[in-house]
Amino acid sequence: MKDLGVAVVALLLVHLGPPYGYPAAGKALWSAGLVLIAAHLLQRFAKHVGLPAVPAWLLAGLALGTSGMKLVQPQAMPALLLAWAGAALWVGFEAGANLSAPGGSRWRPWLTMAAVTAAAAGCAALLLAVTTGLSWEAAVALGVLSSLWGPFSLVPRPANRLVVWLAAVGATAGLLLLGAVLAVLGYLGLLSGSGSQWCARVLASILLGAAGGYLLRGAHRLGLGMAALSAWAAALLVAATAVVWRVGLFALPCGFCAGALAARGGGPARRLVVWLRPASSAAFMLCFGLAGAAVDLGAHWPPEPMVARAVLVLVSVGLLLKAGGVALVAPVASEDAARRRLLGWRLVPRGALLAELCWHPQHGVLALLDASAAAVLGSILLLDVLVHMLLLTSWAHILERRSGRVVAAGVEHCGTAAAE
Repeated sequence: MKDLGVAVVALLLVHLGPPYGYPAAGKALWSAGLVLIAAHLLQRFAKHVGLPAVPAWLLAGLALGTSGMKLVQPQAMPALLLAWAGAALWVGFEAGANLSAPGGSRWRPWLTMAAVTAAAAGCAALLLAVTTGLSWEAAVALGVLSSLWGPFSLVPRPANRLVVWLAAVGATAGLLLLGAVLAVLGYLGLLSGSGSQWCARVLASILLGAAGGYLLRGAHRLGLGMAALSAWAAALLVAATAVVWRVGLFALPCGFCAGALAARGGGPARRLVVWLRPASSAAFMLCFGLAGAAVDLGAHWPPEPMVARAVLVLVSVGLLLKAGGVALVAPVASEDAARRRLLGWRLVPRGALLAELCWHPQHGVLALLDASAAAVLGSILLLDVLVHMLLLTSWAHILERRSGRVVAAGVEHCGTAAAE
């Protein structure tokens, strides 16, 4: 209820009168309040019917934004894009803070996730080139982009730490593969922009996050209380938001790296996440809600037959090679077959990182391609992201709930049998 209260207060403040001399700020505050209210209400409905929160937040943005009632227009308000950057930094921070590396072999998860990522990218590129008529360079770029994993499509909690860690390993392999592909395409003169500069921005985002994580750990070593540490974290968040927006960096990788480093060795990241839980849920709502509000489905619907075939290829490769590959090669040897299958399904949903990399307001990767290829790949990736975040995220959540009920029923049966 705290998120709903914050949104109502924001709307009342703007209704009473925007800040003097800053009508744009008042409009941005009003839009953010609308997103929070709609996201909160749809989240409650989704929880009532047994669905996850992420699709509800995204649907709230779609309903209010360019694809729906057009009440929230992030592209027309830089203040909203700045708010999205801050919210995305916190989403990345919380995901990084919930990393949990499994025991056992140190190299097995990295090698298996890298192999599954490369296999998915290669198969997707080959099938796209054969079935859609895309040029080979467009098919390769699309295949590699679709091979990225999604540590940000889950609401971080202790039960998801292994999934987030494996998704982060896969995303790292995907980013390295994407960097190599961009370097080759740039060397061949097939890019209209500089692939090396784009890769440098990704690296700079990671380094900025690392610096923020070390600064947070340093403050923790000084013995600051949670209130002072929270104030310091908020100041770092504001400063990082300004740098990310001003320089044109990527918020999700930056926040993720900061959270991962700040959580190492008993760092303060996880305690900060618990301490700032009310603000955290509002940040998730704004991040996914504003992302949905920026989507213009009318420009891509109905999809052309080639676009539909490409989306079908990407989704099929993700289900067969990613989910099936994780279940088959077992990146964590200690997991049994049933848990590996569930782990594979939970790793399939993705979209937040891919969306930021592709549609960054200043430096999206699609801007490196020529205009016609960027338009086609943009339509394919947009529909693919929506399928993953709306449908596959919900399906993975349903399978997880069913698995939990089966385990609970089995434990109850065993207990009853033992008592008899």
